Amino acid sequence: MNPESSEAARAYHAELEREVVALEESGAVSRLGPSDDVPGVLTGIGVILSSSVREGCHVGLMEGAAAGAVPVVRDWPFVAGRPNSARTLFPGDWVVATPQEAAERILAVTASEERWLKEGSLASEHALPQWDWPVVRQTYDRLLLGDGG
Repeated sequence: MNPESSEAARAYHAELEREVVALEESGAVSRLGPSDDVPGVLTGIGVILSSSVREGCHVGLMEGAAAGAVPVVRDWPFVAGRPNSARTLFPGDWVVATPQEAAERILAVTASEERWLKEGSLASEHALPQWDWPVVRQTYDRLLLGDGG
């Protein structure tokens, strides 16, 4: 986010930094910085959040789930209850309606290492057959290159 792009962006960026710094200091958040090995980084996380108000397709969440992170998806308010909302794109147990539900899901799935690993494995088992490149490649080729591609 470029805080110089507008006053609203500057204010949002400043507030975000205040909150993230506090979370970093508590040990709840680690900023890893840019990486050329996103799949490798994603295998080191345990929970991946989608906290957006709307998404077209939350690829980062899909990649995290494929890598075995437990997904927690906000029921994106701008499209909740409509076709292609979070509830129509992701398994129902991944989607939460409130921050309290998100916290409850995180605490439940991370209550034990065994449960955490099982939930991450289930997420990966869902994600890979749905979104892995070998699965979607032909559709992209047809879309971008036409029937002859």
